[in-house]
Amino acid sequence: MSLDGANLQLELGYAPVFGDKLFIVNNDQLDPVIGTFGKLNGTPAALTEGSVFSVVSAFDGQTYEFRISYQGEYYGANANNVGNDVVLVAVPEPRSAMLLVPAAMGMAGKRRRRCSH
Repeated sequence: MSLDGANLQLELGYAPVFGDKLFIVNNDQLDPVIGTFGKLNGTPAALTEGSVFSVVSAFDGQTYEFRISYQGEYYGANANNVGNDVVLVAVPEPRSAMLLVPAAMGMAGKRRRRCSH
């Protein structure tokens, strides 16, 4: 399967949560995905493996971030999948991710104090 700079036309109709996976290509052949998407909704974009991009949801008007992978694995009825599907994974926006770091550190400190008694 060859993408060769194709346009990835997306319209998001729901509010995704962290970790949601949207399989946009279920390549049921053994061949790998060749090339990458070169446009996002008609705008030039370098959507290489692992790229993060934003999409506005028509559901709530909020912006959501996704990471693209051309080596996804769709575990449907196809038992011969070899990691050649295109998948979008919802990721936290950078501002939200920065809020998670202090919270995680606080939980680690609290856990450490409990163990020292």
